[in-house]
Amino acid sequence: MIMMDKRFFALLSLAVLLTFLASMAIAAERQTRDLVFEEEEPVAAEAAAEEAGMEDAFVISLRTTIELTRGEETTMVLPSHEFQSGDQIRFVYTTNIDGYVYWLAEGSTGSYQMLFPSERAGLDNAIVMNEEYTIPTNDGHWTFDENPGTENILVIVSTQPIPELEEAAGISTVTEENEQNRQTRDLVFEEEADEE
Repeated sequence: MIMMDKRFFALLSLAVLLTFLASMAIAAERQTRDLVFEEEEPVAAEAAAEEAGMEDAFVISLRTTIELTRGEETTMVLPSHEFQSGDQIRFVYTTNIDGYVYWLAEGSTGSYQMLFPSERAGLDNAIVMNEEYTIPTNDGHWTFDENPGTENILVIVSTQPIPELEEAAGISTVTEENEQNRQTRDLVFEEEADEE
């Protein structure tokens, strides 16, 4: 009887171990963005849209982590992390839609400064669903100054470009200049007038 209990316990332990290892293997295969947009319950926005009779409404989600460089060490941290003067950061993000993204920082006076898109951080603010993006798009970063306080970042994600924000970022000017340059280089078909 004791021998049977030991075998049963050994088989049960083996089954638990195999189940645990299988779940670890599945978890290892998943990527972070696989977990980003799954909701077990309808979120408040979806419930409000249903209540307002807006069947076509959907929730736009954005997942953000921060690449922090402190001294010689670079790590990934959550936006709620407590930063120190001299810390250098870059934002790493993904969204659940194709569209356009705008990052703004709220100043101490309540006014907003465009972080991205901008000439210094990059102008291409078009995004593709589930693609990972880093801003600044170049090798730059933002550095925390000596003034302590809470930094508030506003991120706007839209399915279409927002003209006012495009203008604030200088994108419309750049786009217009590019269009003008293209027009001067484009081949234009012209018919010759018949000479009689």
